Amino acid sequence: MIKTRVSEMLGIEHPIIEAGMTGVSFGKLAAAISNAGALGTVVSTMGAHNFQKEIRIAKSLTKKPLAVNFPHLVMRTWEKQEMWDTVEIAIDEGIKIAVMAAGDPYILINRLKEAGMIVLHVGATVQHAIKAQEAGVDIFIANGAEAGGGASKEQVGNLALAPQAVDAIDIPVILGGSVIDARGLVAALALGAEGIYVGTRFIATHESPASEEHKQAILLAKDDSTSVQPGIGGRSLSKSFIQEIYPQLNRSFGAGQGAGLVREIFSVKEVIDHFVQDFEDVMENIYSLKI
Repeated sequence: MIKTRVSEMLGIEHPIIEAGMTGVSFGKLAAAISNAGALGTVVSTMGAHNFQKEIRIAKSLTKKPLAVNFPHLVMRTWEKQEMWDTVEIAIDEGIKIAVMAAGDPYILINRLKEAGMIVLHVGATVQHAIKAQEAGVDIFIANGAEAGGGASKEQVGNLALAPQAVDAIDIPVILGGSVIDARGLVAALALGAEGIYVGTRFIATHESPASEEHKQAILLAKDDSTSVQPGIGGRSLSKSFIQEIYPQLNRSFGAGQGAGLVREIFSVKEVIDHFVQDFEDVMENIYSLKI
């Protein structure tokens, strides 16, 4: 068990949070992650009806804490009422943790806090961190340029972003962006973060609803296999890489730069167990260094 302010606030054993991933962060995966001692997330970008269905699936499979993810930039393309419908569904279903991403934290914060939710916000710069704290966010997720999915124009990497965000605000910081194994967890804590935001590693699990092509592409990826693609609005496996391994496909697969560290498909429990157990080995290696 790894204890930080984040794990205590969220009521989880380990400060590991599933990143909200469109097409991946559904109920079964979220429940498996929560059952393994981390925090599973159901993403809201599937329409109100399906969102409620996936929350209920997750709730039927776990009694542990669950989160919902509201990515504002995607929401702005919906009917405004549907955006608020997803918020009310999460509240009505008794979800107590919300993650806001890719937008202004002031849009939803008042309603979420009024409902008694713990609110996390994803940002990519120190200014995002400061604004999140001022808005009343409980935990800030510093999502570095290495991350898969939505990309900011600033493109600040983890090594620069996390410690500056930690220094700038008082609320806990979680580090996101290609954190794949225990080395990334140790690095995040060394930078002052109190948890990690994990996406790519959870795509390549048995419980993940991602296609087999997506999972195998991640297993075949290297450090230079991703790119930020403007037409998609974020980082994914590059078109040239996908064409090389799947000449017949014309589609994108989300992944962060750390995809090259994913070498095998495990169960969610195995992934989280590796984070926790290997954490001790990494720390022992550090302690063994002579100064």
